[in-house]
Amino acid sequence: MKNNLLALLLLVTCHWGCKSLVQEVSPSLLGTPTAHLVVHGYLCPQDTLLSVHLGLTAPPALFGQQARNFSDTSLFPLLRRYRVVLRQANRELALPFADRYGCFVAPAAGLPIVAGQQYQLVVWFQQQQVASAICSIPALPPDFTVQRDSVLEHGQRWQQNGLQYGEYYFSRIRLRWNDPPGPGHYYAYTARYFYTGMAYFWNPATSPPTRDSSQVSSYGLVDFNDDASAAQLPTGFKSDEGADGQLLSGRRATVRPMPPGTYKTIQVQSRGEVSLMAIEKSLYDFNLRLLQRGGDFENPFAEPQPAYSNISGGVGIFAGYNRRTRQVRIY
Repeated sequence: MKNNLLALLLLVTCHWGCKSLVQEVSPSLLGTPTAHLVVHGYLCPQDTLLSVHLGLTAPPALFGQQARNFSDTSLFPLLRRYRVVLRQANRELALPFADRYGCFVAPAAGLPIVAGQQYQLVVWFQQQQVASAICSIPALPPDFTVQRDSVLEHGQRWQQNGLQYGEYYFSRIRLRWNDPPGPGHYYAYTARYFYTGMAYFWNPATSPPTRDSSQVSSYGLVDFNDDASAAQLPTGFKSDEGADGQLLSGRRATVRPMPPGTYKTIQVQSRGEVSLMAIEKSLYDFNLRLLQRGGDFENPFAEPQPAYSNISGGVGIFAGYNRRTRQVRIY
């Protein structure tokens, strides 16, 4: 009897403790979370259109609420009530909201973006300033070269009825440039390809069957991640830390205009548009933190990395960069 009484008391105690614990962590007791204003804006002298994106977000992991991202059209009525202004010295340019783009835009001619100048972003809501940020435009990055593997590698060959249909070609490229003297230079580099070729196929309707052809084309972004690893973040970005004034190299990228097996294709031409950008440290840190967060996704013991932000009154990034672009023949 005594043992049964003790067991009953223990059960009641555990039940009460669990009920109290549930009440302590119940989201309903924490109140409604305050949505954060998310701001993303980038200024570059080469752009013809200035744009700033706004969004709203709440902590989804804790409150079960989903982030309201920039493409959420249900936010458009609310976003139209915001006012976004860019300032430089005594000049000011208002960016109206455009449903077509889902963001605040204005022609760059209204406020030219110049290297070495500082710009301020101010966001208003119902006559009250709710967010602001400042960015500076870096100088034009140095000229660069595109190093390409001297030997093209060949992929699959197709044969049908004794005829060879062509090869799948791809090459590898890498950017190289000389870092100017002085520390604190940060870079980003991107590339995209444009491909044209001839696709060959059998036409069984003719007698005898003939091999017909048609012109095909494609385009896409180049991913500089051939030699990437978790210890070498971020991909597509570079700083001169520890290499001030030296020759810098980006990561290698493999250009694969068309995946093997998709077309029986003979390559005609592939060209690339390659860009090297001088970026602010804030933009470098923002992307570094973003990639670090993604890199620890499968590690249950990884410490959470807070997102980098330079927005006063909100979260996000407002940064400047300067771009140098050149056209190259890939093969």
